[in-house]
Amino acid sequence: TARDRLASFLTVLHVLGVGERAIRNAFDLKWQDTEDALQYVVAKENGVDVIISNNKSDFECSDMPIMTAQEFIDKL
Repeated sequence: TARDRLASFLTVLHVLGVGERAIRNAFDLKWQDTEDALQYVVAKENGVDVIISNNKSDFECSDMPIMTAQEFIDKL
């Protein structure tokens, strides 16, 4: 079932919370895509090692590693 698959997925990743401070910090970045800026800010605030995105070009201003899902899987 979908619930079982999600539970299994959560054994290898953590869902991070988003608060008002992160949203404001994302706005301050003035990136073209606020969603990407928010992902970046939350990742930085939580010490994430890499952002996984199939749209790496959306994170050109990032100072942290960006990998596609395939690159991440290949590295594992």
